[in-house]
Amino acid sequence: MSINAPTKHESTPLLENNDPPSKSEVREEAMHEHRKLQKRIEQDDSTHQRIPILELVAMSMFWFGISAHWTAILMIVMPYQVARFAPDTHKNTILGVVLLLGSATAMVVSVVFGHISDQCLLRYGKRRPFIIAGTLGNVLALFWCAYS
Repeated sequence: MSINAPTKHESTPLLENNDPPSKSEVREEAMHEHRKLQKRIEQDDSTHQRIPILELVAMSMFWFGISAHWTAILMIVMPYQVARFAPDTHKNTILGVVLLLGSATAMVVSVVFGHISDQCLLRYGKRRPFIIAGTLGNVLALFWCAYS
């Protein structure tokens, strides 16, 4: 079985000559690619809506609150609750299992609801109804935790 591969000294049939491109050809090709990319960026910018600064501040405050909330739950509430119900010999193992199950659930739920929200066509937007529903559910769960 023989394969007709070009040797080092043969020219390949796809290339007309083996001369490297000149600096001006390289520069012209780079400029052409740059212009194409610039045009695409300008088109993308025209389709994106600018977010007002107050809305950015509100979103940042919301995410700061969410971060503080989950940090408190994971660092203070969860170990306390596990210590209340688990025997001393197994409390670290149980805490690890609870945190593992919570993390795995969060991983699956975020992907599932992300996909569902991408398909959402409500007039309030794709994400806002899910953020509001999740926040309300979270608040109800916090009250349930506090009074159980």
